[in-house]
Amino acid sequence: MPIKLSRNDIAFGCISFLNDVSSEMIFPVLPFFMVAVLGLTKGQIGLVEGLAGAASYFFMGLSGYVSDRRGRRKDNVIAGYVLATLTKPFFAIATAGWHAVILRVLDRAGKGLRESPRDALIAEGQVERYRGRAFGFNRTMDTLGGAIGTLIVFYILLKFPGNYRPIFWISFFPGALACLLLVLFVKEKAVKATDEPAAPRRKFDWSKLDHHCKLFYIVTTIFGLANASYAFFLLKASSLGIVGSSNTLLYLVYSLVPAFLFFPIGHWTDHHGRKLALLLGYFLFALMAVSFTVTNQQMVWVLFALYGASLALTDGVTRAFISDMAHPDVRGTALGIYYGLNGLALFVASAMFGYLWDNVGYNFPFIVSGILAAIAGLVFVIFIIHHSYCRRRGKTPFCEKC
Repeated sequence: MPIKLSRNDIAFGCISFLNDVSSEMIFPVLPFFMVAVLGLTKGQIGLVEGLAGAASYFFMGLSGYVSDRRGRRKDNVIAGYVLATLTKPFFAIATAGWHAVILRVLDRAGKGLRESPRDALIAEGQVERYRGRAFGFNRTMDTLGGAIGTLIVFYILLKFPGNYRPIFWISFFPGALACLLLVLFVKEKAVKATDEPAAPRRKFDWSKLDHHCKLFYIVTTIFGLANASYAFFLLKASSLGIVGSSNTLLYLVYSLVPAFLFFPIGHWTDHHGRKLALLLGYFLFALMAVSFTVTNQQMVWVLFALYGASLALTDGVTRAFISDMAHPDVRGTALGIYYGLNGLALFVASAMFGYLWDNVGYNFPFIVSGILAAIAGLVFVIFIIHHSYCRRRGKTPFCEKC
């Protein structure tokens, strides 16, 4: 069966690969850099990660809306990639905790600027029949790049234990190459001329946002409250004695598992619908999070693999599902609203996780995370029943297969 990827799908895949080589060189070491070098506590890390995530998702919402209004998306995507890339070298000269706050917020703001318009470009370049595999391919290349970046970090730390700053300098170069590929190879469809008089571009209209999409936001926001920063899972592994380069390999497991699963899962959802994959992802995450309270050095490797599998079942599939349900005129905004709500949820989740870790114990936040993910799964069951009923009655106008 042909893969049916467009030129933009392939270009964005290569860009995501290079950008994540850059980003994932930083992510495995950042929590330890903030603790060991900048002197932050677990609670402070929770606030830093929460603010960074909130900034990311706020700009995802804003950027999606702006790209819909302007009828242009590529400019926002370029601005986002460039901003995130330019922050990388400054981590290498950071000396205080507030430096980490500013740089993490700017880095994630760059991610926010690019994410919604990029996903809208991917969705607009594919018919619904192939949309799942388009998002799956992008996420696969993204995570493969992350795996390469993690291996580079593993080698550096193996040769120079605890020497974090050169990693930040090196990470700039693949990010810069990704920006160059974006400018040269991604094409945006020109807006077709009409005989109608000029009018303001695509003002947001709530009636174009299917009510099932609005209901689905409730599910994703509850799950977002469960899905705190990956940094806490790495710190938990560190408390079990998995440190240094071994911790980097653990992060590699988390990256590689979804790299192999994103595309086949996206392809499967194109033919069988998105709901079952999402439902499995929510409950798998719940099981994984609760299991972190009883894990040991051997079991934690399996749990990080399950962590990656839950990501593969929920991340790209959620984007495709929202793209399916949203009217094309407000698709960027619909994705942006999803990202904005998740940013708020991530801020609350990370701040809560860090507070509970410092004040109650390092196992309790994982229990809370698992319970919230299970609640998201149960609410999604109700959504599935309602959505299926409306489909039979022809009340899902923008979503043919979801």
